[in-house]
Amino acid sequence: MVIRHLIILGHIECCTKPVLEWIAENTPDVLVNIMDQYRPENYCDMYSAKYDPAYRDMARFPTRDEIEEAYRYADNLGLNFETVTFEKRASRML
Repeated sequence: MVIRHLIILGHIECCTKPVLEWIAENTPDVLVNIMDQYRPENYCDMYSAKYDPAYRDMARFPTRDEIEEAYRYADNLGLNFETVTFEKRASRML
């Protein structure tokens, strides 16, 4: 089994960390894919005809700091995420 978790910008403390903690406590041996592929589209895309300013907080990609914080936290929890998270990368970001 692989649990996939999408990093959402601005939601590291309130969402990513609690989800990773839950995984560490309840399924510590599972593979975890920490995904950094969030992209603003449709109502969140400033270049879309459907863009709605109400979603301006979501109209960006996650920052490198947000992504690295999620990876560091997962690493500190001892989660098995590197194999599936970094499978297509030549080197780790950390």
